[in-house]
Amino acid sequence: MKKEWYLTPYELLTIITVRTIRLSLGISGEELSLYLGKSKKYIGHIESKASALKYTEEALYHIAIYFSLKAEERKNECVENGEPIDFKTSYTNLDLQPAEIQERDKVLKVVPPIPPGAGSASTLNAIIENTKFFDQARTLEEIVNHCNKLQLQSWTSSDFTDALSRAIKGKNKRLEVVIVDGRNTYIKYKPKKESIDKKVD
Repeated sequence: MKKEWYLTPYELLTIITVRTIRLSLGISGEELSLYLGKSKKYIGHIESKASALKYTEEALYHIAIYFSLKAEERKNECVENGEPIDFKTSYTNLDLQPAEIQERDKVLKVVPPIPPGAGSASTLNAIIENTKFFDQARTLEEIVNHCNKLQLQSWTSSDFTDALSRAIKGKNKRLEVVIVDGRNTYIKYKPKKESIDKKVD
């Protein structure tokens, strides 16, 4: 039987808030873990119900700095491409924690795989990270419909353009575009294993 962990509502909401922002910025848990100087699975453990780990004030301080750096990078890309800047570009500890006073009684640590009420980018990145939806090639229409169904939204394809563009390039590439029946589709990116041909001296 798996052990259950309990946190205060404040601690749990902080985890969910950090995760939602992380996903909206397209930052992987591994990337954030390494930035913090931790093991690759550090953020994954914090976001998992199987671990008692939670955020410290020091970690939140550094996470706010990193989120600001990544948001600034994204802002610069938007300026270069003449795109609107309709997202937050600077973060502090306060942005990562619930503003309202929370109950003191501890609650079961459960972090929803798809953050409820999250924006289109957070929803898309959560689907990439936590589901098998992209194990098969998906059209843009299928992606939009799936996200709308999950969040009871009426998003259009333009709501996913930026997030999809970031998901298919760079060091955090998580999807790749493949042509199926003459249409662009998106499928989970599987890095090719580098063959190691070392000559023995």
